This record gives sequence, C-alpha cells and structure tokens, in this order.
Amino acid sequence: MEHRGRPETGSPVEGVTGADPILAELHEAAAERHRSGQYPAGMEADLGDHFDAVAARRSHRQVRLDLLLSSLDEASRFDADPPCEELARQLQAHTRVLRELLAELVDALAAERADELSARVDLLLEQVARRGAAAPPG
Repeated sequence: MEHRGRPETGSPVEGVTGADPILAELHEAAAERHRSGQYPAGMEADLGDHFDAVAARRSHRQVRLDLLLSSLDEASRFDADPPCEELARQLQAHTRVLRELLAELVDALAAERADELSARVDLLLEQVARRGAAAPPG
C-alpha cells in the first residue's frame, strides 16, 4: 500500500524536497530498523495509515483557517464617508496587524506541533522496536 510522500521501494530519501526532510529522516530510521528486524512486518503501513489520518485532519483545519483569514480580509474592506475615513484607515491598519499576528501564531503553533509530533513518533518507534526485539521469533 503506498502512502502520500512515502516511497515503497528504493531509498526512503529519494525525491525529498521542501518540508520532507523530517519525514525522510524518519523513513531512513524505520528502514534501518526494518532491515535489522526490529520492526514487525506491516508496522510501517500501520503507522502510514495513522499519519494519513492525521494529515487529513490537518488539511481540513488548514482549509478552515484559510477561509477564516479570507473572511477577515473581506471584513476589513469597506468604504467610508469623508468624516469617517480616518477611522476606516485605522481599522484597516488594525486588521492588517491582527492578521499578521494570527499568521505568526499559526506558524508558531504549527512548528511546535510538528516538534511534538516528531518526538511522539520517535517515542512510538522506540516502543515498537523494544516490543519487536522482545517478541519471540516466529
């Protein structure tokens, strides 16, 4: 079964670009442990299915965030009568700063979440490796 971004054959780092270096590192570690017999058969596919489910939820959140930011952009566009033009400029400036702040927060949270997810995957892989090593040959 092929999963997005993960080659089934060859080197796990072939064709890696952009944000994929962490995945490539994980795939290389998994491939090494699989070759050494530390990982049970099918484990990578199971983890891949779980990753795909998490990635799908992330995609849905990203679409929702994009829609909300577009709504904020749209709400900040309005025409004002001459007596209110200065207030309108101030509100638009406030909205621009708010949007930049939201974008920075989202980026910071995404980076933090990626670090947490990477650490959790490492922990899970170590647990699976220990279980695989403890399992009697079969």
